[in-house]
Amino acid sequence: MEQGISFGYLGVSLLPLAESQVLGQIVPIFAASYAWVLLGEHWHCTDFVGALAAILGVILIAYPALLSGGLPSSRSTSHLLGIGCCICSAACAGAAYVFVRLLGTSVK
Repeated sequence: MEQGISFGYLGVSLLPLAESQVLGQIVPIFAASYAWVLLGEHWHCTDFVGALAAILGVILIAYPALLSGGLPSSRSTSHLLGIGCCICSAACAGAAYVFVRLLGTSVK
């Protein structure tokens, strides 16, 4: 899971701090998704709606031109890499939370 920290630092170095922090706030979506798959947790309709709203928010933060009806402008490679790193960091952090819970329930 230490790759998540590396991805996070790389994302912060490639993006403005505010954007990287907002993109990193999707950890609960990844954690809930992993818990659904690995632990058999149940999702309700409101969970799906909330996850879709958060994903839509991440897309709008990554491509703000979509708000005005325009097509996403061509972003620099480093900016796209930063967005990918922040999302990978959030995915690794979500996995860490689920694995800790998995180990806590199976190792006694």
